[in-house]
Amino acid sequence: MKKKILITSTDVMMLQFLVPHVFYLQNQEYEVEVACSNVENHVDELKDIFKTKVKMHLVELKRNPMKISNVQGLLQLMKIIKAGSYDIVWTNEPVMGIMTRLAARIVRRKKVKIIYVAHGFHFYKGAPKKNWIIYYPIEKIFSLFTDEIVTINNEDYNFARQNFTRAKVVKFPGIGINTSKFFKEVPYEVIEEKKRELGIENDEKVILSVGELEKRKNHETSIRAFKAANIEKAKLLICGVGTQENSLQKLIEELQLEQQVFFVRIQNRYK
Repeated sequence: MKKKILITSTDVMMLQFLVPHVFYLQNQEYEVEVACSNVENHVDELKDIFKTKVKMHLVELKRNPMKISNVQGLLQLMKIIKAGSYDIVWTNEPVMGIMTRLAARIVRRKKVKIIYVAHGFHFYKGAPKKNWIIYYPIEKIFSLFTDEIVTINNEDYNFARQNFTRAKVVKFPGIGINTSKFFKEVPYEVIEEKKRELGIENDEKVILSVGELEKRKNHETSIRAFKAANIEKAKLLICGVGTQENSLQKLIEELQLEQQVFFVRIQNRYK
């Protein structure tokens, strides 16, 4: 019998990072369902990707943990988990992670393995004090309701092992990329087509910045540094989506970089 797994996250986390894992788990004979909150309006895109292959639930959760509407999301998660008979619940991100673990704690009738993937704790060396005051006690409490915490960097791994002792803590090498996959031979025609699509001349240097268009990713510094570097015949391509696109575009215009800095959103996401 196939093991049944529920994966919960925001829509943007699912879109940018988790879709390949969903299909991988299906190929490993898991029955996979997902539950997403619609924080950046990518739900329709996800539905188009999953089609009828993956059952998708929508829950009313916000990234702000203080939003009263999160109670509705908690109730929805409780209903989903109660009806789903899952063997594993894998959750991501602070608010979704908290609400999923709380829902699972309230309704589970049999032992369901709860896995929380920490994509970077909000409390870390040098973090604002409010992060430690708000997020650390919550994560400490909810670690008691977690079977396994997956970390992706050494600081989080060591901290979790020392302070979240009820859960099994593991580290997955999640920082960086496997560069070898980008050194395969690509047909000349494909390269030229992509260059034309992005407006890149043959003698231009290209700088690529990858990350969500959110304040915490600090694209403003990259843009200002590109301006200060004053590199001849160069373009800065920013690959990502997010809520800061309009404000960053205004900065580009203020710095008169409209012909050199471009947003290319997300390219060939699952190829």
